[in-house]
Amino acid sequence: MNIEHGLLISVFSTDQQSKSSCTAAVFPSRSMAKATRMQSDIYLVGPLKEEFTGSKLPSVHDVLGVYFHQLKVTSKTKHEAAKETIQKLSVYCSRARIPVRDERKAISKLEDLVTIWENLKKNRHRKTETQKKNEDAFTADFTNLFDVSHGNALQMIDIQEDREFLIAQQQPGRRGSMAGMDKKLEKKENEKKKRAELLRKRKIASEETKRNMLETAVLETTSSSSAAEESEKSEDEEDVRGPSTSVCGTPCHQKRGRKKICTPEVLDSLD
Repeated sequence: MNIEHGLLISVFSTDQQSKSSCTAAVFPSRSMAKATRMQSDIYLVGPLKEEFTGSKLPSVHDVLGVYFHQLKVTSKTKHEAAKETIQKLSVYCSRARIPVRDERKAISKLEDLVTIWENLKKNRHRKTETQKKNEDAFTADFTNLFDVSHGNALQMIDIQEDREFLIAQQQPGRRGSMAGMDKKLEKKENEKKKRAELLRKRKIASEETKRNMLETAVLETTSSSSAAEESEKSEDEEDVRGPSTSVCGTPCHQKRGRKKICTPEVLDSLD
């Protein structure tokens, strides 16, 4: 009985351990879930952001979200994460035809912003009025543009609508959007492409006409040269046969010979 009882206890314990293992595999522990949530939820910033999206130029909040995604998920160094974020930002700005500043200056601007965030994070457990004001001031800028446009961007932009869009985006809250002006710009760009295509075709036709005229001129010159060569050849052949003209320059025709029949003797005999 003791042996059977011991076997039953052993089987029951093994079964319980197996169920516990299965439960742990299916339902992760709260600590693991909390760690994952903490990794994707950044102090003051919130959830990570993999790419820039939307119809506005990226805000301060957007840039921080992408930066921390590069830092936490792709395991880049702080400088590498800042560089990758700025490169993504530059590509996004180019879609809006906005010239950007030097990459090193843009990276330095982002790293300065991250330094401010790091200092706030160090004092996050202080519940002082100063800490609260600093946090509020930091997050108040989140909806504004993270401006990396070139210092002379307004002079460098050719299209008036693009200049107006950049000015609006630089205002608090980033007024305006790319969606509203894309249709107008698309129409203008299509018209510009049509004009460029028409000019291209005209240029090709003009070059073709010039080429045909040049080929015709070459053929005429070649024909004239051939005629001149034939003329010279004929003159040379005549020189070989000898002169065929008289001293006066008129053609000489050979006359038939004449013989004098009525001699004095013949006339005497006829008398």
